[in-house]
Amino acid sequence: MKKIYVLVVLFIGSIQLCIAQQWAGPDTVSCGDKGVMIGSSDPCPDCCYVWTPKEGLDNPNAKNPIARPKHETTYKVVVTDANLSWKKTDEVKVGLSFGEIHFVPDHLVQGTEEIVLAKLVNNDENFSTTWSFEGDDLGCTLEPNSNDENKATLTPGSEYGKLLVRVSNQSDTACYFTDTLPVNSGVKDLRVIDLNNPNRIANTGETLYLISNDPVEWKANLIAIPNEGGFANGIPDYKQDTYLTPLPIDGEDNQIVEDVATVVGKQSDYIAGETFNDPPYVSIVRKIPVESTSGLPALAQNLVNFWQDLEESLNFDDVDFNAPGGPPTNACPDTSPFTFEGNFGVVMKETEVEKYGDPSMGIKEDCSIDLGVNIAGRIFHPQFTRHFVVAGVGVCSEVYAELGLVATLHLSMTADESLENSDWMLNSPQIEIGVSGAVGFNAVLLSGTGFNLQASGSAAVSLKGFLDFNVAARKIVASSKLLPVTLKLEAVIVNENNMGEFEPLFNLLSKEVVIYKGFTSNPLTLYQFNE
Repeated sequence: MKKIYVLVVLFIGSIQLCIAQQWAGPDTVSCGDKGVMIGSSDPCPDCCYVWTPKEGLDNPNAKNPIARPKHETTYKVVVTDANLSWKKTDEVKVGLSFGEIHFVPDHLVQGTEEIVLAKLVNNDENFSTTWSFEGDDLGCTLEPNSNDENKATLTPGSEYGKLLVRVSNQSDTACYFTDTLPVNSGVKDLRVIDLNNPNRIANTGETLYLISNDPVEWKANLIAIPNEGGFANGIPDYKQDTYLTPLPIDGEDNQIVEDVATVVGKQSDYIAGETFNDPPYVSIVRKIPVESTSGLPALAQNLVNFWQDLEESLNFDDVDFNAPGGPPTNACPDTSPFTFEGNFGVVMKETEVEKYGDPSMGIKEDCSIDLGVNIAGRIFHPQFTRHFVVAGVGVCSEVYAELGLVATLHLSMTADESLENSDWMLNSPQIEIGVSGAVGFNAVLLSGTGFNLQASGSAAVSLKGFLDFNVAARKIVASSKLLPVTLKLEAVIVNENNMGEFEPLFNLLSKEVVIYKGFTSNPLTLYQFNE
């Protein structure tokens, strides 16, 4: 029992020692910017210190920081040992024996005759003082009061900025106090940030365009940037024009923009008087997007011309199966053994968009290129492909088998200024290759009256394969498709016009029957590109 009693006494004594420890030190005073040391003098090499507030301290994590407060301040310290096993909190009040300047009013207005009175609040020993500017005087003047050395009068010049005023203790040059006085003429710049797209920022004199078919909710962060003098606390930085509802003094604004809104920067009457006649502004304009299709570029037009010339040059002459004494060749169906069709198309579209990282409008350009070739060959049955006359009626007939090759290339490219990378980007190009087959007949009965009967029928099938280079996924995908197998019959009364050409008059029969619906295979990845 005796040993336990001794341990309890020692433990209670340790608690009393911790309570008695003054980790922040005794209350003290500072002589201006000369400062004063605060904190404990007891050794604690492994302790951690956190002082608040940080203002006026040379090191908020030191055991003994130097405090230079601008006015009487109570500092609090939290002490933790190396093992974080316990904490201790203490505080110290630091007053001023010399220092703390009060300005009335709290700013100078450049280019006016207004003055500011400066007063040194703390001068306990009534030391003799010296007033001066530290750094650029901005054209301002300072006149100490002849009757009271703790007062001075300041007048503005033509420049604006931050004026640093210093008052010194003549008997101790290390003891002085400095404070900042704004010399201001209001808003220097205005900035509007589109919160829907924060990279779009409009500065003074710019217009922020919002592209929309309907009125759009404009969410903006309004920032008024003062000149180097800064704003006095609580003074409005900007106002809106008289056509719209007032904006908040600072921060965000949400509203529906149907046409045009303007944010106007204003130098507050309290800050700048009535001398500033050109306030900064930013306009917000809603614009309906415009889409236009432009003409073909010169290079594309040249390719179209070349393709048309090639198509005309590949028109093969007819193979003449006419029997002696038959009707004129131009009255009978075309018996060309080969047909060639080609198409080349370029479409350019431009659409207005919100430009990335810029308040102005941008353009999204879409260019699509289609290149196609269709080559077909026919074999005519010699017995049923004839031209002859029976009882004054001309008969033209042909029976054929056809095999064709189809190839199509589709390219799509986009340049979009609403994106961070607005360069031309190739979308997924597509290639189509296919074969087609058909059997059919054509027949014409020529009455000699100008009204003739024309009939035709065919059964056709087509198989195509598709290659898709998926740019986003960096892979080549293939699929195949068997188009429907169809049977088609037509009969029509035609009339020969004054140009010797035949035009349909009455449709007697038009029937198309799908024999097989066809199929489409699942996409298959042929190749995957490595990153």
